[in-house]
Amino acid sequence: MENAQGLEMPCLIHYPPQTGRKPTSIPDTTQFSFITEYLFGVPCATPEQAYYMGTYNELYLLHLHVPLHLRDQIPSKVLARVSTDNKTHSDMSIESEIATMVFIRSRTKIPVPIVYGYCPTRENAIGQPFSVISFTEGGSNMNSSLWESLSLDVKLKTIREYAKIVLELSKLKFDRIGSLYFKPGPIPHSYQLGPVTWCKHESGARRRNGHYDRGPWKASAAWLRAALTDEIAFMEKMPQLAQSTHKCRRVDDTRWRLAQQVLPLLRDRVTDIIEDPLDRCGSGPFVLAHMDFSPR
Repeated sequence: MENAQGLEMPCLIHYPPQTGRKPTSIPDTTQFSFITEYLFGVPCATPEQAYYMGTYNELYLLHLHVPLHLRDQIPSKVLARVSTDNKTHSDMSIESEIATMVFIRSRTKIPVPIVYGYCPTRENAIGQPFSVISFTEGGSNMNSSLWESLSLDVKLKTIREYAKIVLELSKLKFDRIGSLYFKPGPIPHSYQLGPVTWCKHESGARRRNGHYDRGPWKASAAWLRAALTDEIAFMEKMPQLAQSTHKCRRVDDTRWRLAQQVLPLLRDRVTDIIEDPLDRCGSGPFVLAHMDFSPR
């Protein structure tokens, strides 16, 4: 599907589970073939294992059975990107992810994967939110042994490419802190800033806990204060769930005690830290960033 500017838009997939059928697994990899038929008109082989497993996503490499006369029109392989429970229990939104990917492809030269289709809920034959994206060969991250084995010239080239991506993203400016979404409509063709899709776990419980501020915010101080206020309330009102979420095994865990002491102090000092009259960045403009680009 294309919008008025000729930009390819991802398909919102509606493929519900079959009535009375018990899934073979979650995600049900046997159903990927029906998804590729839905999107491309051809089935795929059932993947025997995940191509990559992360904290928030599992990737499955799908080999499509493409007839010879269609190989210049249909990709031979694509990736299925399936959300894990860690992701579905957080405020990370696949809808925002897709909108952001399309937004970046339309406004930069960054090689973002093509999104062919997606389903933002668990109400599908796969059993988890998922998207189908283009496949690109890639390597490991900079913390891997593979990175250490590269020559200095290759490392420098990689770092320069990394810097170019960060620079291009920094040119996309906004007047508030939040996350990108498609504007509602029959064909998404424009975007809006909405609630932030941060990776705080147990978001449903947090919302039931009381006021849960996810922005958008006009100033960085408001964003940081909201993040700290929520975490403090989560620890105070639901300590057992908070300890489990943050893997604190005992009430006397050192990290837990430090968090109880430090987080309120940080919240109360946000004004001192950020609302500096000489700081011209605290109220924007804000730039597009990705948490995986944060230095570690």
